[in-house]
Amino acid sequence: MRYSAGKKKIFLWFIAVTLVVPLLGYKGLVSILKQKMEISKLNKKFTETEKESIELKKRLYALENDPSVLEHEARKMGLIKPGEIKYKFVKRAY
Repeated sequence: MRYSAGKKKIFLWFIAVTLVVPLLGYKGLVSILKQKMEISKLNKKFTETEKESIELKKRLYALENDPSVLEHEARKMGLIKPGEIKYKFVKRAY
């Protein structure tokens, strides 16, 4: 069976359109892949945020229930207990 040049062009255009439109169309493959990548990124960020939330809750619990943790944090901020004297050592410049 022989095709004329015109029929070959029409056939090739048909094949091209049939393959390209689903890939680039409104709900095409490219759009779906972009959305899946975005969902993957958001899931990863959600997981990281969830882990951070758990750590912060643990830290808050420790601050509220363990006096030594609270004192440690207060000391890091430079606070002192009533009656204590705070000394500051300064290095001399030679």
